[in-house]
Amino acid sequence: MEVFNIDPVSGRMYVTRPMDREERASYHLRAHAVDMNGNKVENPIDLYIYVIDMNDNRPEFINQIYNGSVDEGSKPGTYVMTVTANDADDSTTANGMVRYRIVTQTPQSPSQNMFTINSETGDIVTVAAGLDREVRD
Repeated sequence: MEVFNIDPVSGRMYVTRPMDREERASYHLRAHAVDMNGNKVENPIDLYIYVIDMNDNRPEFINQIYNGSVDEGSKPGTYVMTVTANDADDSTTANGMVRYRIVTQTPQSPSQNMFTINSETGDIVTVAAGLDREVRD
């Protein structure tokens, strides 16, 4: 694959091109030492190389539009819907963790904060009372 190069004198290994964890997360190599004539002087060893994730992917929502509904007059805490996003970065690190927040609400009545979102699950629930379909649908 010509991804790695080993200096024949020092034994230092170098990467020959940029790594992308989403393309390949790890490599398994076998190597052995040779003398100046190229004769093997020891048994091969296993080298495991793990590519460390960078935060190079943005979370993406599974759907571009989510439509939820809630009964008018619903009490605070009523479940409305769940939104879901995925991140291609390593989910076992902070790079791949998805968190949610509501940026804007339109219209901003009867309260500017009629809904809240669970930052970890994406569940949206009502926060305030006053939902009236005849006033705002």
